[in-house]
Amino acid sequence: MKLKACFSLILLFSILLSPAFASIVEISPSTLNSSWIVTLNISVNNTESINVSKVSVYLPQGFELIGEIGTSVDYSLVENPNQPNPLIWSNRSAEGIINSEETQYFWFKVQTPSAPSGTNFTFAINLTYLNTSEELFEINVTVNDVDAPIFFGLNFSKPNNTRYSPEAN
Repeated sequence: MKLKACFSLILLFSILLSPAFASIVEISPSTLNSSWIVTLNISVNNTESINVSKVSVYLPQGFELIGEIGTSVDYSLVENPNQPNPLIWSNRSAEGIINSEETQYFWFKVQTPSAPSGTNFTFAINLTYLNTSEELFEINVTVNDVDAPIFFGLNFSKPNNTRYSPEAN
């Protein structure tokens, strides 16, 4: 019984003392127009006491990477992504790419999918810390339909030569 109580106590303290990550990640703009090309900006505010070594961004289905990938992180510290999905900014230094209590920015240009107004898409953003622990953020953006309707095969009837005459019987 004492062994079970001791084990429970150790488990409780390990949970209480384990790092609970809660960095802040945001995407702007969060409302997009369908079929448009737009630059998305991701801000990562590292509120933890350990530095971030890698940022991975997973594009939702339908979003097409156009390019113009960048970051506010010193380029000598990061490897810029070459593959379209996921986009990865990874560590080249022992310090990491986002220091504790620091905010860094990551951006890229995408073409949004054609979708009905109000459709939500989820970006998955994974932060890897220097101690190899990870934190996943799922951030929704809303796509509004601004595509003009497509009309084809419209056949209008020819006007007839009658006049409206309210007095005529």
